[in-house]
Parts: sequence; structure tokens; C-alpha cells
Amino acid sequence: RLIRNISRKKFSVNPTKAVTEQVFVNDEETRLIELAIKQYYKTKNTAYLAVCLNFALALRVGEVVALKVSDFEEDTVHIQRQEIKVYEKLSNGKIRRNGYEISPYLKSINSDRELYLIKEAKEAGFEGIVLTSHYIEKYYETNVPERDVWVNAISENLRNKGMDIDVYLGNEIYMSENIMQLLIDGKASTINNSCYVLFEMPLNVEPMNLYDVIYSLQEHKLIPILAHPERYTFVQKEPELITDLIEKGVLMQANYASILGYYGEKAQYIVTKFFEHNMIHFLGSDVHRQNTIYKMIPQAMEKIEEIVGANKLEELTTINPRLALENKRIDIEEPEEVTLTFKE
Repeated sequence: RLIRNISRKKFSVNPTKAVTEQVFVNDEETRLIELAIKQYYKTKNTAYLAVCLNFALALRVGEVVALKVSDFEEDTVHIQRQEIKVYEKLSNGKIRRNGYEISPYLKSINSDRELYLIKEAKEAGFEGIVLTSHYIEKYYETNVPERDVWVNAISENLRNKGMDIDVYLGNEIYMSENIMQLLIDGKASTINNSCYVLFEMPLNVEPMNLYDVIYSLQEHKLIPILAHPERYTFVQKEPELITDLIEKGVLMQANYASILGYYGEKAQYIVTKFFEHNMIHFLGSDVHRQNTIYKMIPQAMEKIEEIVGANKLEELTTINPRLALENKRIDIEEPEEVTLTFKE
């Protein structure tokens, strides 16, 4: 029979949420991971490490808590079991939960999750990757010898799999007045044991001791590289700070995805200005998980080339990184000062 007055909403596909309505946007993932790591070192509760792991694996909670060390093999994680709730029926006919157990069955037949980051980098055209894991004093501290072991293990696995891509030791060091001592003590590292040091600042507050930290590095013949200058809110308001830092010998590494608006319109606008005014010397992927930044690299490079030209793009992506890895001098052009109008 004919059925009338049926709402179209019952059969329509829900539209994709706007970026601002999604669960994690912009820097939220990075901030959550940093907070989880801090809480782990504070409480020693490994649940916080599980949060970090799941940003890379995107598993169900029951699958995460059922993982074993034996599930990790080279570049593959085998998802073979899950934790499930156990229920029992009472004499009065009611059902109640009675704990948990590990089940060898999954909700999905897709039981192997490969870690594709290095493969994605290779597909995006990278010949080498500097593994610049975060170093945050007193919170996220993995010393150089331990990370060196990991880099060597990754290199060996890549060779065994026939993947022609090099990996190098590095750090993105969260700015600290002790940064020089961290390097001397072998806790944090420079880029491939060169004189180039990648560091970052707090996103929202300009450090009062910024110039002191820079001078301490330069006194030891080290060359500071500031990570993602376009993302700092205080730089977005006063980009002249970056001009001053460059004049004092600090090099700048922008994020590829900034030019695409991945970190917001302000970062996109400022990084465009920086490209236009010879204020960027390197490009970084700033990748934290698969199926994100590496997929955007071709589009980002196309937009950057439109601004700086093919020769300059090669300098940012190939020439300067190679010179840094080989611990050689990098000659830069004089920056042109960026000033914002009142409206901007």
C-alpha cells in the first residue's frame, strides 16, 4: 500500500561534520598526547601510554587493553583478541555484569594493522627521515643511547624489507633553560649529531628567556632551528620576532601542512608571508600518525612552489636538509621584514 508522510531524514546520509565539530582538530591531538605523557610520568599509570598508542593505531578500547608484546612484529601490529564484558543471569531473571574476559574474537576481520608512516613518507617522495621525537624535560625523556638503538633497529628492518629510505637520529626539544646541558649529558640530541638543533617553544606564551637559550647554544657553536614558527600565537600577532631571530642566527623550519590551513587560517596566512619574505629555511612533516600529513605533501609542495619557485623549493626540501645532515654550513638570504596592518 502507499505510505505517505515519511521523513526524508530517516533515509538521508548524515553530512560530514565541519572540521571544528570533529573530535580532534588542529593541535588538540598533540596537546592530548603531551598531557598523557606527562600524566604517565607523574602517575606511572600505563593507561596514559595506551592513549598515545591508540592515536597511531585507532583501535577499539577492548583491542588496546588486550594487546601483548608478542603482537608487535617489525612494522605490523597483530590485533588478535579483545577484552569483552561478561554478564550473568540471576535467579530472579535479571542480567548483571560480572567483570571482563579476553576473547580471541574480534568485531572486525581486519586483524592486522600495519604502521605505514615510513611507507607513506617514501610514497610522498622522501629519501630520508629525521626522527625528531619530542623531548620535554622531566616529562618526556628518552635519552640518546636508547633512541639510537631504536633508530638502528628501524634501519635494519627497512633494509630487510628492501625499503630504500634512510632514517636519522634527532629531537624536537621543548625549550628549556637547561637545553645545552641536556645536549651535553646525552639526553637530547642534535640533528644527526651535527651542529643543528631543532627546538620548539610554548605555543601561546613567548618565553622570557628565549634569547638566553639561543645564546647558550650559539656559545657552544650550535645552530638553533625553530620548529613551526607560524603556529605560535604570539608570532602570529608580531611576526617581526622571527625576523629578529633570523638576524641573530636562528634558522626556521615551517610545517608542510601549514600552507594548506591544517593548523588554522592564521598559521596559513603567516607562513605564506614567511615564504614570501625569505624567512623559511627547512620544511618539516610534523607527522604523528598515518593517513594525515604525508598524504598532503604533494599538494603542499605545489602551493609552496607557486610562492617561492622551483629552485627555492629544492633548497628547502633537499639542499638545506642535506647540508644539515652532513654538518655543513647553510648560507641564507637576508629576510625581508614582515609587518601586519591594523586590519590584519
